[in-house]
Amino acid sequence: MPRCPECNVEIEELIEVSSQICRVSVTCYVDEVGEVEVGDGWLEQGGISWNDAELIHYSCPECEEAICFHYQDAVDFLNTAVENKGE
Repeated sequence: MPRCPECNVEIEELIEVSSQICRVSVTCYVDEVGEVEVGDGWLEQGGISWNDAELIHYSCPECEEAICFHYQDAVDFLNTAVENKGE
């Protein structure tokens, strides 16, 4: 089983961290006593699919440390468990 190089926990899966552009609109107003209130809001992704998301990294599910920056590196990292098991 591969281990996180940062926290040393055994890893069965990695978390894919990616970014996606979206537009958020929230209405704020001052109520009758002078307090700022947050009203209705909405999120618009503008037809962006997950295929258009920009990959940032693959991270440890325990400590969230970045471990890999490419898909094949993540696959190779997770496959070390299978390779080491046969030795």
